[in-house]
Amino acid sequence: MATARRALLVGLSVLILLHKNNISSVLQIGSLTSTVVVYSRSQPPASKENGEIRGTAIESKSCVDRRGSSGRWVQDWSYANRTSYPNHGSYTNWHVAEQNFTPTTSQPHRLATSYRWIDDDEDCPVSEVNLSRFCDACYDLGISQILILGDCLSTEFAKSLQSLLGFPPMGIRATEFKMGFKPWGMDCPSEPGRSHMHKITFQVMRYSPFKNWKWLGNEARARTGNARNFINGSSNRTAIVANLGVWMRTEEEYQRGFTYFIEWLDSLEDPGKVIAFWRPTVPGHTDCLPGGGKGGIEKYNWINPVLQKPHASYSEYQRAQDVLLHDENATGFGYRWELIEGWNDWSYQKLQQYHSGQWPHNHTTADEFVVGSKRSKTNSTYSINRTNGNDSLLGQMIGNNRRKKIHWLNILPSSLLRRDGHIGFGDCLHYYLPGPIDFWSHFFHSALLDLAASDTNTTGGVDL
Repeated sequence: MATARRALLVGLSVLILLHKNNISSVLQIGSLTSTVVVYSRSQPPASKENGEIRGTAIESKSCVDRRGSSGRWVQDWSYANRTSYPNHGSYTNWHVAEQNFTPTTSQPHRLATSYRWIDDDEDCPVSEVNLSRFCDACYDLGISQILILGDCLSTEFAKSLQSLLGFPPMGIRATEFKMGFKPWGMDCPSEPGRSHMHKITFQVMRYSPFKNWKWLGNEARARTGNARNFINGSSNRTAIVANLGVWMRTEEEYQRGFTYFIEWLDSLEDPGKVIAFWRPTVPGHTDCLPGGGKGGIEKYNWINPVLQKPHASYSEYQRAQDVLLHDENATGFGYRWELIEGWNDWSYQKLQQYHSGQWPHNHTTADEFVVGSKRSKTNSTYSINRTNGNDSLLGQMIGNNRRKKIHWLNILPSSLLRRDGHIGFGDCLHYYLPGPIDFWSHFFHSALLDLAASDTNTTGGVDL
């Protein structure tokens, strides 16, 4: 009975979303060429205020906000040729796909590396990572540090970015998570116009289960901790890319974890020293290839390539994911994949409210202003800070008008379609590198170029 009720709700939701979002797709069949167009329900939702549409990626003036809302995947072997780099992964055996792959005339690289995203917004194309342009943007923005907070997918993102910049991790840093605990420095090439040699330090800090994000909230109130010390260790700016991953077991954990991050960001002594990005969470896929059990990964003959393409449309993706709702035996991460888009929508709405001063409310603690939380101040996890007459650190930040712009790095609509390129053999969450995650790096690179090109000292510029 419960399963039938859930299936009915899913069916109604699909019909409503199809009508609401005008989902459409184009698939050109022939050889290995495909074009995929997606209008995802994860496109930032619109809200009407004073006769204007605010908060939507389409209506925003800035490409930082507009890019990624809709577009298409096209196969482009020239893209694969110019962006290829030595393969590696976050686990010791993830490199075997590239090692065992035999290039052919028709498939010089693994198929999953050959798709390029073309944004529907022609004014906001995706710029592929380029070392010189990346360094120029960081120099112009005063960025000398990049801090990445998140789980293993964030670690993969860091490795992708470093590889596309021309410095792929090698040895143990390529196959283990240890690269997440030690900073790595990159010297930018000397260029005319730079007054000095510019160096960028990358730091990945693993924040996976809920308790890690709770620690971040504690660090906000103690005004100490590794992430804070890393930022304070430089007189220049730090770009932050944060993500709350699929380790969250419930909606409440996700909401509280997100709120702890906001509290931590607002607790920084000098908000002007950071340029913050929030990356939405990408769920895994239910039907990735190669199939089979985990033990098959070392034995798979990659001479026979995986001919799996991106999903043809958002509706196709959704039908595949909704299988989870009918699987009473679903366990682990997969059990929550169908919930993640709703969690992303919640965090996007909260960011809009945060920027407009509507959230979080004054005189609250991090545990209290989460939707559904019934905690009282006296039972709060944290002690109450009453400085300046406000009961909470967030209340102080609001009162001091120190709110920091947090950019939404909208990699979600494009990534939802990428059922291809996964590790496979039961792992349909993580990806091989090179692969789909490279476009997370391209999106981040494009956003930095946009921010650097904007005149932030005049009205109409992009808020950093």
